[in-house]
Amino acid sequence: MGYGPETRKHARSRWIVAVYVAVAIFIVGALVAVVMSFAAQRSPAPDPTDTPPPTGDVTPVTPPSETSEPGEPGPVPTSGPIDPGGPLDNEGPHPADWVNETQIRVYTFGSSSCPARLDRVEVVGADEITVHFDGSYGDQVCTMDYVGKEHIVDVPEEASGRPLMVRVLVEQ
Repeated sequence: MGYGPETRKHARSRWIVAVYVAVAIFIVGALVAVVMSFAAQRSPAPDPTDTPPPTGDVTPVTPPSETSEPGEPGPVPTSGPIDPGGPLDNEGPHPADWVNETQIRVYTFGSSSCPARLDRVEVVGADEITVHFDGSYGDQVCTMDYVGKEHIVDVPEEASGRPLMVRVLVEQ
């Protein structure tokens, strides 16, 4: 017993439908891959000439009194509102304070896995310095936590004025 023309017609149409479905799946997959590749591309880095200069607060740092212990670590705040560039309150720790006569302790805040790195100390005047930190990590993935980090910074000899004004800049 042979197959009739009607059976061959149905077999041929099923094969054509299968080819169309396979081609459609391939095209949809290719389109999804193209869209995902465009979405995954990062926007180009901003032109440094277009970005405003980073800002920072100036904090007066008074030398330690003779009754305080030199080098004793200060508390890093772990609760309450935190202003990463300015004093936390009138009595709590400030972004910078003295460790001894030649070093200051500077606090920065950010991701614990990508902390700001000390870049340089710039002397603005005899009684003012700017402490520059590098906070850029490129394409590295950083945690989304917000913690304080303590940095011990040597005060240049040219900055001999007391009290000393300290500007802390974290450049991204």
